[in-house]
Amino acid sequence: MKLKPCLFVYMLLSIALVSHATAQENELISTSSQPASVSKLGILLQKANEGDVDALYNIGAMYASGEGVPQDAGKAVEWYQKAAEQGNAKAASNLAFMYTLGIGVPKDSTRAAEWHGKAAAAYKKTTNAELDSLQKEANEGNVKALVRIAEIYRWGYGIPKDVNKAAEWYQKAAELGNADAQHDLGRMFETGEGVPQNSNKAAEWYQKAAAQGDDMAQLSIARMYKDGDGVPRDSSKAEGWYRIVAEKGYVDAQFILGQMYATGEGVPQNSSKAAEWYLKVAEQDYPISESAQLFLGNMYWSGNGVPKDSNKAAKWFQKAAERGNADAQYITGQSYELGTGVPKDINKAVAWYQKAAEHGIVDAQIRLGDMYFSGSDISKDHTKAFEWYQKASEQGNVVAQYILGGMYFLGDGVTKDNVKAAGWYQKSAEQGNADAQYMIGLMYKDGAGVSVDNIKAVEWLQKAAEQGEVHAQADLGVMYMKGEGVARDDGKSVEWYLKAAEQGNAFAQTMIATDYANGYGTTKDDIKAAAWYRKAAIQGEALGQAGLGGMYMEGRGVSKDYMRAYVWFLLSAAQGDVTGKQNLNSLETYLTHEQIAEGQRLASNWKKGDALDGVIFVTALKSASLKKAFTGTAFIVSRDGKAITNDHVIHNCTEVKIAGRDGVAKVVTSDNVNDLALLQLSGKVNAVASLNPNIGKLRQGEDVLVFGYPLGSLLSSGGNLTPGMISAMTGLGNNSNQIQITAPIQPGSSGSPVIDKKGNVIAVVSMKLDDAIIASFTGSIPQNVNFAINDQTLKTFLEANKVPYKTGSKSAQEKHNADIAEEASKWTVLVECWK
Repeated sequence: MKLKPCLFVYMLLSIALVSHATAQENELISTSSQPASVSKLGILLQKANEGDVDALYNIGAMYASGEGVPQDAGKAVEWYQKAAEQGNAKAASNLAFMYTLGIGVPKDSTRAAEWHGKAAAAYKKTTNAELDSLQKEANEGNVKALVRIAEIYRWGYGIPKDVNKAAEWYQKAAELGNADAQHDLGRMFETGEGVPQNSNKAAEWYQKAAAQGDDMAQLSIARMYKDGDGVPRDSSKAEGWYRIVAEKGYVDAQFILGQMYATGEGVPQNSSKAAEWYLKVAEQDYPISESAQLFLGNMYWSGNGVPKDSNKAAKWFQKAAERGNADAQYITGQSYELGTGVPKDINKAVAWYQKAAEHGIVDAQIRLGDMYFSGSDISKDHTKAFEWYQKASEQGNVVAQYILGGMYFLGDGVTKDNVKAAGWYQKSAEQGNADAQYMIGLMYKDGAGVSVDNIKAVEWLQKAAEQGEVHAQADLGVMYMKGEGVARDDGKSVEWYLKAAEQGNAFAQTMIATDYANGYGTTKDDIKAAAWYRKAAIQGEALGQAGLGGMYMEGRGVSKDYMRAYVWFLLSAAQGDVTGKQNLNSLETYLTHEQIAEGQRLASNWKKGDALDGVIFVTALKSASLKKAFTGTAFIVSRDGKAITNDHVIHNCTEVKIAGRDGVAKVVTSDNVNDLALLQLSGKVNAVASLNPNIGKLRQGEDVLVFGYPLGSLLSSGGNLTPGMISAMTGLGNNSNQIQITAPIQPGSSGSPVIDKKGNVIAVVSMKLDDAIIASFTGSIPQNVNFAINDQTLKTFLEANKVPYKTGSKSAQEKHNADIAEEASKWTVLVECWK
């Protein structure tokens, strides 16, 4: 049976098979010319106005088939209903099928059953006589009579319903080639109605009817090929049958073709063709149209298969939304909130969000909750926010459950209730929400809403910490440090503190700094301790500020600097830290009134993020308190005044001065492991040292020179040059960062450059063996056993601190010792340590 936009098989079946049709009906059915049909419509309308029920039915039939009028399923329903309400059985029967299939009306099985019942009641008056007449015609080979009898038995029109007999009569008609009977028999085999369920036979009968052009059968066999039901799965054949029906205007087939092209199922994937088929469906008025409209909206939004167009996207989303599509309602709410494709309109956004939320769209419920909670563009209302979050939570949304837990915990928008807070936190936590896992862990730790249970607290904190929740990592560090809920383990405490510290948690940074400073659970390391205290301090963490102040005060990991210590203690004390307060008075005895005032000014103007690195302090302490403790040597390596000496030369110095230069030298950084320190000198630089160009290629036995200021220039204010050679390529205990030299070393030589015969620095003097100690072990005094830090270690230190250094020429010639001494005196300086 062939139709246009929809499958009106059952309606036309009624038209074609009722044997007692009136003369007017027979005339209408047999007439094929357009003018005649139009004139008949006029006649039928006149008769309908005069109360002719059959005329009402026939007008409905014309709209159903598109005979003489544009095919219009909606108008067909209107006219059939008028006729059915006046007792026309055929109209009631057709309405039943239209509600069953969703033709011209939304699918509604309840209304379909209602109209089937009305049709059966109307047929009771005539069925017995009609059945006798039909059986006589059937016995004479009338196929239409066979179909009509099958229909009467199938639906119980005037006689008891008997689907088994219906199947028998359909079989007779089907075997005679009737396409309608073949389709209905296929349906009965597919569903097991009146016959044993048999998908293969269903497909066989659908195929026969489809070959005769029956739309419903073509759609059914397409579906069976698509699903592999009753026939081998064959997407290509499915596409072929769907296309046949779709080109007749059947919207379900058009929609399925759109899906096939969108996904590439049975056809080459083609988003443009998918959009074409979706557009055909979207422009019509059927229930499935809303899905096509939603898909088109998405395609225009993303530019998939069609040019990207936010206006057209918004148009199709809104059409789907107006048909009640909840997803489209949510998206339309977003469009109006953001002004995407439509003018921005918060009121409309809220209205669409509410429609979607009332349909159970969780994202819409959460968005409404967020808007009412924050008061963004609408009046803040935490009670309403709570209501929407609760709806989303009851649907299992993990984020909403966490938020709801927080509202109960704080009493925000609802009466405070820790028990309910814990309940919602736990639901969210069990779905893997790290924030909720952290909160329920805290509640078990504190006994808020649940009984105190440190074991469960650790369990939940660990789950959150393993997902990277920084506060859980820090708190887990505390639990391991104290042995709460777990066996005490300083190593694991350090591990969790470090994870949190690396994410920027100031408390954890302070705790890991304390661990490094004291060697708790890790190797003691003052440099790392100072670095972590600094990170915490600049975030405003009081304990971190106090810790950093202590490191500056003691010169641990940083150069001793009472002024910096004073400022950090002031900042810590301002937050009530006891350590900071206790250290302020003792520090003030070392500072001038000017320095105290400057420190207080800096502290009062301090902002988070300021490490005070750029501040140049007035560093001269009270004169009576400082004395020169010892001296060493340094050599200049960069034009901006950076110089190298030993860490042990400047360690614990209150001030570092350079003989012959005003002011003090700043200790930029130091490395106590390799015994190197980097100084920033004041004043102008006239010359810099050249480093060995052949790094790492020193040779045992090579001649070297040492230039420095042994005994604090007591021997010579212009420096001393002493010759020697490389006696070993490793230092004490086979230390590969050092070399052993024979050049004589005296107190004050520390930090002196070791120079090759071309005038290039190849090492830094570091230490000599203690004569008395070695004599006590060996019975003899060692001669010229001295150590220096090699060129590779020096280069690595400079590069790590981004110091631009100069290297000599590989092709340079060896120089006279006097020339080397003259050059070295220009870039070598005497270092003084004052305490």
